[in-house]
Amino acid sequence: MEDHTARSCVHDIFVPDYFLKFACKMGACRSACCQGWPVTVSQDNYFHLLGVSCSDELRRRLDCGMYLLDSPYPDAYACFGHRYDGNCSLRLPDGRCAIHAELGEEHLADVCRLYPRGVRRSDCGDECSCANSCEAVLELFWGREEPISFSRQSVSLILPKLPDINHDLPPRAQRMTLIQEMQQTHLTLPERIEQVGRSLGLSVSPSPEAGRLARAVAAAYRMIVSLADRSESLHVIDLQKLEHFADAASAEHRYLEAKTDFAQHFPHWETFFTHVLVNHMFFSQFPASIRKMDAAYTSLCLTYALLRFLAVGCTDHSASDASLIDLCAAFFRVVEHTDFTALSMQLLRSIPDAAAGDLLVL
Repeated sequence: MEDHTARSCVHDIFVPDYFLKFACKMGACRSACCQGWPVTVSQDNYFHLLGVSCSDELRRRLDCGMYLLDSPYPDAYACFGHRYDGNCSLRLPDGRCAIHAELGEEHLADVCRLYPRGVRRSDCGDECSCANSCEAVLELFWGREEPISFSRQSVSLILPKLPDINHDLPPRAQRMTLIQEMQQTHLTLPERIEQVGRSLGLSVSPSPEAGRLARAVAAAYRMIVSLADRSESLHVIDLQKLEHFADAASAEHRYLEAKTDFAQHFPHWETFFTHVLVNHMFFSQFPASIRKMDAAYTSLCLTYALLRFLAVGCTDHSASDASLIDLCAAFFRVVEHTDFTALSMQLLRSIPDAAAGDLLVL
């Protein structure tokens, strides 16, 4: 059986500057990462938890709370079950994990111990950052003015077995140049995204301006409805607020009014969105594949555009900072934990004459 205590050591890893400041909120989290998600564990983790020495109460939770997947394989062998309220069966009333509370971090399944951290291999050594789907990560960006920087740091982590380097991955130097372009604050966010596209060698000229916003609002509405049908992650957002954009005759006017209200209520929204997109680019190793840069760029455009549409359409003057953070986290549960690149291409094909770059007008 695998020794779960032998892997704890200090690693030299390339990380963003906020990384060492991150701390799990545990029971204080508004939207726990184990709530509603199917949390799968590896074969090694499953058998370790079956045999671990623990209290009778925790043993009952473990024996009743894990089940084998219908088509198990070594990296995804079993799953933690959920109670009627959507909470993981191992979650205590105070919000903490029963395994962590009794046995310590080293006995957690890899996915539970590492999340929201994501360790990646690259041409210049291992990289690690945190997913935007975690509210505690996004809270580190709220109110921050300075750009995110990156450097090698000594990080204490219990690492799982990492996959081999993806040789189709662009060199880190190229990926970091794209991140620097995203942080050029003398340009608007849409202008920066278009610059990233040009740096990838893509044609990013938008369609004629006439009617562009109306088309973008209509396309974004249809895409969000489609995403909500596919993922429960978006159901924590009050999507009913978007329904007044379904009327083509008034959608553009309503959206312009909502944009003005949003900018007045969240005057630093663009700085916050910049940090969120930069973090997403590093976490996903954007553009991830030399051969699929056009698809990666489409995904980046839609990530910004749909997040912007959700934020503008689902918040109002009464919305709190926390509600906007929670909205962003819910959206990135879809973006960073599904094959959103393939899904975004599929969504675009379903809408006649839709182009990802045109949605940047939102």
